[in-house]
Parts: sequence; C-alpha cells; structure tokens
Amino acid sequence: MSAKEYLEKFGVEAAVARAVTQVLKDRPADPIAAVGQILLGSSIAKAIVVGSTFPMDVVVHQGFAGNTPDAPKPMSAFLTGIKALVVSLPGAFTPT
Repeated sequence: MSAKEYLEKFGVEAAVARAVTQVLKDRPADPIAAVGQILLGSSIAKAIVVGSTFPMDVVVHQGFAGNTPDAPKPMSAFLTGIKALVVSLPGAFTPT
C-alpha cells in the first residue's frame, strides 16, 4: 500500500484539514495542542463512500484573497439540499 493509499484509507488528510480549519476559526493560544486535541476527539476511521454526508462546517475559500467580498463561506452555503461531486485542489497561495 502506498503512502497516499494509506492516508486515504484512514482519512488522515481530511481529519487534519478539519482540525486546522477549526484552529483557524477558534485561534487558540496553543494551536498545536488544539490540533492534537481535535484529532484525538475525532473519529477518523470512517471511510468516505458514495452517499456519505459531507461535513457542512468545512470553510471554503472561494476566489482570490480580497477579490471575493463574501468569502470564505461554510460548505453548507454550496451543498444544502443538493447532490454534488466535490473536487478540491490545493491553492498555490493559501492563507494558512
């Protein structure tokens, strides 16, 4: 099993992304400890399959910084009441 397959199998990247998003939202005094606590408290063993519910509290940064006045938005602003295929690519100039 490749490293990528291993991370995907256990949902590691998604769990870390959710933890970092929450830390950026909350801005705790010790962000490293906060990420650790979030990861320890999450259930990351659940696989994402066709028909899975998307986490609606994920923050989406749409457009370019300063170019989209109403960004960022929660994923619920895009997916509530619809079926969708979500594809995401990392940005070259992400604010994190």
